[in-house]
Amino acid sequence: MRRVTRLPAVIVAVVVAAIVGVWLATHVQVDPPATVTASSSTPGTSAAELLSAADSVAEPPATDVSTIEAGASPDASAWHLGDETWRSDGPAKGSWVTVAWSKARQIDHIRIDGAGGPAHAYTAAVVYFDTGGSYWVTPDAQGNVSVDIPAVTATTATVRFVDSATPDASVSLRAIAFDDAGSTLAAGHAAPIASSTAAGSSATALTDGDVASGAVGDSWTPAADDATPWAGITWTSATSIAAVQIVGADGAEGSVHGTLVFSDGSTLAVSGVTSGADPLTTIAFPPRTVTWMRLELDGGGSLGELAAVDSATTPPQWPTQSGLESHPTSPSECDPSTPPVGTSTGSELALVCPATGTTISGQATVVVTAQAASTVTATAYVPGSGDVEIIASQAADADGVAVLTFDASPLLHGPMAVKLTTASARNPLYVQLYNESGADGTAASAVPPGMTLRYEDDFSEPLSITEDGVDARYAATKPAGDSGSEFSDAVLADPAWGTDTLTSLDGGYLRITLQDLGARTDPYGWDRTYLGGLMSSARIGSSGFSAQYGYFEARILAPAGAGTWPAFWMLDTESARLPGQGSGEVDAVELYGHDPTGTCHTIHNWDSQIPSPDTVCRDGGDTQDWALTWHTYGVLIRPNGADMYIDGQLVASHDGLDRDSLPYFFLINLAAGGGWPVNLQATGDDVEMYVDWVRAYT
Repeated sequence: MRRVTRLPAVIVAVVVAAIVGVWLATHVQVDPPATVTASSSTPGTSAAELLSAADSVAEPPATDVSTIEAGASPDASAWHLGDETWRSDGPAKGSWVTVAWSKARQIDHIRIDGAGGPAHAYTAAVVYFDTGGSYWVTPDAQGNVSVDIPAVTATTATVRFVDSATPDASVSLRAIAFDDAGSTLAAGHAAPIASSTAAGSSATALTDGDVASGAVGDSWTPAADDATPWAGITWTSATSIAAVQIVGADGAEGSVHGTLVFSDGSTLAVSGVTSGADPLTTIAFPPRTVTWMRLELDGGGSLGELAAVDSATTPPQWPTQSGLESHPTSPSECDPSTPPVGTSTGSELALVCPATGTTISGQATVVVTAQAASTVTATAYVPGSGDVEIIASQAADADGVAVLTFDASPLLHGPMAVKLTTASARNPLYVQLYNESGADGTAASAVPPGMTLRYEDDFSEPLSITEDGVDARYAATKPAGDSGSEFSDAVLADPAWGTDTLTSLDGGYLRITLQDLGARTDPYGWDRTYLGGLMSSARIGSSGFSAQYGYFEARILAPAGAGTWPAFWMLDTESARLPGQGSGEVDAVELYGHDPTGTCHTIHNWDSQIPSPDTVCRDGGDTQDWALTWHTYGVLIRPNGADMYIDGQLVASHDGLDRDSLPYFFLINLAAGGGWPVNLQATGDDVEMYVDWVRAYT
């Protein structure tokens, strides 16, 4: 008989405890310690108690959104009010609550319990995770939320309250929780729905085309007697979506507009949908969990396609049919005998050759005029060192001509610039060239973690643009109702003029030029003498691309020079439809060519009772000369404001954006003036702005 050795009871207990501990660690999420902070707190209330309040009070049964039919509203009486734990000491809009855990945890369910009733209930909120993007939540009339979301892993969650029923109402909560008690969201079967259909039409026409291939298919038209027409999509189970794409009916005239309504009770303005060769309107937004959506049309109209895009997908773009492209200027003889490109007065520098945008490679030569016997120093950005370095130095001869020769191989590939200075010249001279040799200086996106790409253009195809945006992806004017508008000391060029002011350069860059107006006359009668350019993602009629609470980003190499005014900025879509009723403007960056190390960032509330904040202008700091170096300029539009970034570093933050919850479209321009005199004679009245790519995320 084999002898059995019995382990002591203590050892058995330890082993069992270890096994159980391992099982718990791998199967049960244990809440790590957490802290709660808030933007403000009414005396006698505390945000720090919101988590513990959720632990002590069972979550009331939430309305099952899957049972809500399209056209109905969520039941606002499902939850009862509890004791108030925290109330903001100020309006709901702009208030926030942040939960921070000591270590990362998985979250797929958001719970917010209201406490103040309709008098202190917010109307919407966006939840931001430090590692997982953001999510839109819509409460019932009492401020209650219980929603499942795609799983994220995060160490902080911030609830930013969008608005309230009355402007001055605070927000009041009894509890808040983020946990992993949610259900897995898997997109259910989608089907088109509509309030009615005209004879010969069908709701199935809303989904019979294909955006990616540019196919509209048939069109849907509501019945003539339908006073409140709408078209939509319904899903068989809760689905997370983050963009809607709408195509105008083939051959339809004018623009239709309306409101997107979602099963969670949220709404979103659709300012315009047009038809044409590029009829696509895409509106991106923070993801939300829904079982249906519908587009309610104001004044009726017809639609070609209606599609929703899930929260993990980049929406397809309509294929371009045609566009404008250009190539760098071919090299030519460049020596002291070459007729000068630019002119100057006194001791200032002027360009002899090569002309702006000329191709160079390997050994390159730049000739300038300068004060006789003065030393001209040339500097340029060197990708290998990541710094601006001296590349050549030469004294001007007795005739006031300096010839500078340098090796272009270590410099930026593609668009680049050389900065020339002398002790006697007050202003530096920037010579813009296209380097066919050189090193790649491409920078990666600096998008915040967890956000998904919703729009991108790398300008590898001919630029699809017309003045009003009809039959094109972009408009070349600032949209304003049924026409364009201008603001610059340079005329914003109509691409049909054939001036090559707006083109795709060499299949990889957007190029916008600022040049002499020449024999043309100012169409607005303002006696302007320069010609610039603008590209807008919204067309006349307000169709095109826009994003609600999006992060917009562009990589730009801008031109210096007295009076140049490059900018990357955003406007709300309703301002493009109704320009006389106010607008929200977000300036991701404005650059002024007299100071190519400074940058300006601001928001504007035009025709609003809410004052605009002061513009933040930086004197350069750690930002390298933006006329010599590519920079990535980004802006996150958020509830109540916007945060501006350069190369991923926060440089400005503004609160008080009035029309923050509307979708915003982007504009990129090379204008002139902006309060500064324009004088580009030193480079022959010709400078160029380059954009490597533009992107938008939610």
